[in-house]
Amino acid sequence: MRTIGIITAGGSSSRMGRDKAEIEIDGLAMVDRIADTLLAHVDEVIVVGGSRPGALVDHDEIEGPLAGLAIGLSAADGADAVFLSAVDHPYLRAETVRRLINRFEGTTAVMPVDHNGNRQVLCAVYPPIWAEQTEFEGITLKGSIQSLIDRLGYTAIEPDEWASWAEDGRSWFSVDSPARLDEAVRRFGG
Repeated sequence: MRTIGIITAGGSSSRMGRDKAEIEIDGLAMVDRIADTLLAHVDEVIVVGGSRPGALVDHDEIEGPLAGLAIGLSAADGADAVFLSAVDHPYLRAETVRRLINRFEGTTAVMPVDHNGNRQVLCAVYPPIWAEQTEFEGITLKGSIQSLIDRLGYTAIEPDEWASWAEDGRSWFSVDSPARLDEAVRRFGG
């Protein structure tokens, strides 16, 4: 199965105060940490948005996770599956990526659901055929990833299952502010 990793790196990083993608943890930029993790189980990584050379940037006015997913799905020619991660998830675990990809059956998304019942849409596997469902109207993308999966379905990976993988929620822990960076380093290292 050909799988492409998508890292959404758009947005202004206003809470962080600087480009989240380039913040270093253990001497490695967050975007590079995520790409390295993904490459353990995907065939290619595409960065959507941001200022990094080689990043796929489409419609600077469009921001948000759904835009990143839509652009990434459109760029995933020939892929059977797309793994989506946000650039502010630098503690993404390769084992979690592998397990989520292994649960993917081709037509619905696969994602963890946290202890509070929140779907982790930015640590998930999506079918590339969903590109048809993420329609642009001018430069405005309608809806959210949550509304998209409400319409198209998903396989929930419940806490008891992902905990059995030694996952503790770090794979979707958002490092989107200096306080969250401090908390992440305290909890997960680096």
